[in-house]
Amino acid sequence: MAILKNQTQGNFTIVSNEILRDSNLKLFDRGLLITIIGLPDGWNFTIRGLASILPDGKSSIEAALTRLKALGYLKIYQERNDGKLGNNVIEICVPARSDLAENVENSDFVPCPENRDTGKRDTENRPQYNTNKLKTQKSNKEKSSSATERKSNDEKQNFNISKMMMMDSSKNKLKAQNLSVFRLQINYNKMIEEGVKQELLDALVNQMVDVATSSDAKIFTIQGKRYTKANVMDALKRIDENVMKYVIRSVMSVQSEINNPKLYFITSLFNASSSYAIKQSTGSAIGKMVTNKKIHDFDERSDNNWDAVELALLNKKSG
Repeated sequence: MAILKNQTQGNFTIVSNEILRDSNLKLFDRGLLITIIGLPDGWNFTIRGLASILPDGKSSIEAALTRLKALGYLKIYQERNDGKLGNNVIEICVPARSDLAENVENSDFVPCPENRDTGKRDTENRPQYNTNKLKTQKSNKEKSSSATERKSNDEKQNFNISKMMMMDSSKNKLKAQNLSVFRLQINYNKMIEEGVKQELLDALVNQMVDVATSSDAKIFTIQGKRYTKANVMDALKRIDENVMKYVIRSVMSVQSEINNPKLYFITSLFNASSSYAIKQSTGSAIGKMVTNKKIHDFDERSDNNWDAVELALLNKKSG
């Protein structure tokens, strides 16, 4: 136990503006200092006593007292009476005494024993807070460990970022390659020169590229059926200039709003080759049927003398 020496107050507490404006004081330390200033002169000063009037734990209070001592707001000494050691004293210094200020890491707040009847310390109530140096050493180890961990995390993060950048670069390169292949496949430049709607053409080609650069394990659901990437790619590789023009005409002929353009495009592209082939086959068959259709139901003769028939008809008319 130590005796608090507080000559700064009367029946009320006056707080110096220096305390309120000191930027070196943490909020908790400032509050603890004001609390101590409000204690009566001669108060039996112990960390346990402070903990009983504050909601904070003993370790927090001890750390704050250490910082206050290091800043010069508290002076700790032992009185001497006629050459004999007397009470331990904790004196409040406002304003803070710069001659008492010291490095907080080298400062120890060593409170006196909780009970002191003689010059000997009570071994059952020995000081609980004279371990700041040990704490500092532990803190330094923790800081070093934390710094190493942060460095490791930074290295992992940098590696992951580099890996992602490489993956993005590789994917972009693959997209560019597939874009060139598909444009060549459908004779893209010629179609643009012919006045094909470029915005729609680009959207369809980009959809083909997205399929080509997707994961090999990706499954596409088209008209309720599931297809592998290989199945879809087989259909896309059969799209040439004529088939693409057929797709564009089909899309532009839709009168209602397309709610899911991406799904509509992939479905149209997937079915385009087979639909176009069926249309071409059907159109050719119809044309052949029209060419071979007879306008009469009797057999034609190949041995008729049409000149004689014409002459006979003319003679009949003149007669």
